[in-house]
Amino acid sequence: MFNISNMHSTNINAIDLNLLKVFAALASERSVTKAAKSVGLSQPAVSHALRRLRDLLDDELFIRTVDGMQPTERCRELAPAVHASLTMLQDALSVNIDDDPANLRTAFRLGMNDLFSTLIAPGLSASVAAQAPHVSLRFLHTLEINKSLSDAYADLDAGAIDLTIIQDFDTPSRFDRELLGASDFVCVARAGHPAFHPSLSMGEFTSFGHIMFTTLDSEFGRIDEALSKMGIRRRIELRVPHYSAALSAAAQTDLVYTMPRILASHAKQAFGLQMSELPFEAPVRKIFQVWHKTRTKEFGHKWLRSVVADVAGQAGIASVQQSELHERVI
Repeated sequence: MFNISNMHSTNINAIDLNLLKVFAALASERSVTKAAKSVGLSQPAVSHALRRLRDLLDDELFIRTVDGMQPTERCRELAPAVHASLTMLQDALSVNIDDDPANLRTAFRLGMNDLFSTLIAPGLSASVAAQAPHVSLRFLHTLEINKSLSDAYADLDAGAIDLTIIQDFDTPSRFDRELLGASDFVCVARAGHPAFHPSLSMGEFTSFGHIMFTTLDSEFGRIDEALSKMGIRRRIELRVPHYSAALSAAAQTDLVYTMPRILASHAKQAFGLQMSELPFEAPVRKIFQVWHKTRTKEFGHKWLRSVVADVAGQAGIASVQQSELHERVI
C-alpha cells in the first residue's frame, strides 16, 4: 500500500490523483509521449506534472537517456505502491463490486524470455479472451543477467511489468512467487541428420558441433558445467541469444542443440526436429511466476496468476516431477 507518511507533511496537500496517475503512467511507459496518451493529457501537461512531482518529492524520479526515461531509485521504490493504490481505488469506486474477471478493464504487462512467451502466449491469450474480454496483454522481454534477474526485478519495482516468469535463483523478500514447474534438458537435431538418433552415447554427443543459447558473450553454459564435473567438454560452434534462433539453426544445419525439455513439443511441431535423451544426468531448472508483494491481494492480479498457472500446466511446464527437483536443481 502506498504509504503517504513517506512524504514530507508540507507536501502531502499538493499531491492529487492526477499527479499519481501521471507518475504511474511514466513509470510504466518510460516515455512522456506514451504516458500522455495513456492518461489522456497533452505532452506539456505531463511534463508540467513531472516538474511538480520532482519538486514535491525532491527527486528527479526519471532520468532521460537514449533508452527512454529511466527511473531513479526513489521512483522504483514508489512505483509499485502507487500502481497498487490506484488499482485498489479504481476497484473501490467501480460499480461492479463483484469479483468477476468479466468486469476487469485493464492491460497486464508480463515479462519473460522468448522461451516462455512461445509456450504460454497462445494459451494465455485465449484464456484471457474467454474469461475477461476487456483485458489486454502485453508481453515484454526480460533477461537473466549473470544468474541474477536484476532487469526483471527492476521492472517489477518500477511498475513497468505486472508479473514475470523466470528461471529463478533467489527471490528478494519484497516479491512473492509461485512455482509453476521445472524442466531438464534434451538434445535435438534436424530431421534426416546423418548421425543423430534417439539414444545418443556420450561419444556421439560430444562428436557433434553444438549450438549454445546465451544472452551474454559466454564461453560455456549450464550444460557445460554439468559435463565439466565428468571431465568432458563439448564443441560449441554457434552461440545465439534467442531460443527461436537456436531452434532455427538446428533445423537448417548439422549442429545439435541441447534445450529445455519443455520446448521439445514446439521444436518438433514448428521445426521438425528429432529428439534424443542426454547420455548424462541433465540439470533441472525451477520455473516461477514472480510479482511485487503490493499486488498479492488484488483481485485482478490474483485472477491473472491463476490463469498463468493453468496455462503453464497445459503447456507442459510442469513436466518434471517435483521430487526430482531437490537433487538436480542448479
